[in-house]
Amino acid sequence: MHQTVCEFFLRQDGPVTVSMFRMDRQDAHTRIAVTCLRYLIFCVSCSAAQYPVSTVESWTSTDFKAYIHYLDSRPLLFYVLRHLKDHIKQLHPPRVAALHELIASLIRASTPDNPAFHLLQLWISSALDRTLAMPEPTRVAIRFRNNMVRLGTNMGYHHAMEIILAAYDVNIDAKDRYGSTLLHRAAEKGHQAIVRLLLDHGSTIVD
Repeated sequence: MHQTVCEFFLRQDGPVTVSMFRMDRQDAHTRIAVTCLRYLIFCVSCSAAQYPVSTVESWTSTDFKAYIHYLDSRPLLFYVLRHLKDHIKQLHPPRVAALHELIASLIRASTPDNPAFHLLQLWISSALDRTLAMPEPTRVAIRFRNNMVRLGTNMGYHHAMEIILAAYDVNIDAKDRYGSTLLHRAAEKGHQAIVRLLLDHGSTIVD
């Protein structure tokens, strides 16, 4: 669908080229980047609104499960985390500069008491070349990420796992205290989509 829309707007002999809505490649990448950033700000703001009373440090398994469910209901986040950087790379410097205020809004919304902070901390540093309040992953952030990956696998939430794996590097072949990897857990529970996702990310079957 995305490719079809691109062809409609960019085809040299298409109806858009002779209309007032003509769009060149820079326009297309700019509009997609702006839309992605606005959607990301929206998701981060919703994340803060739904979890206003406690920090991630005090979360129970119920809180983590609720947040996994929240992420699974936001599948477009995967596209944003996976492709926004590529759209920005296609832009000329003045176009990139026009995105700075949106990026600044995203940074302001990503505060340490927001679970999105721990989800996006490494991604923002890598994809947007910005640093959040705490540049190094803390013990709390590491616990948050480990719990998210483990619960996302156990619960079979495919969209959430796509988002998590796009947000930060995960040692997907690491073993838990029972000697099982994420791939073991997903296979044991019959989560075929998670098994395929882990294999696509390079997970190997360890005896």
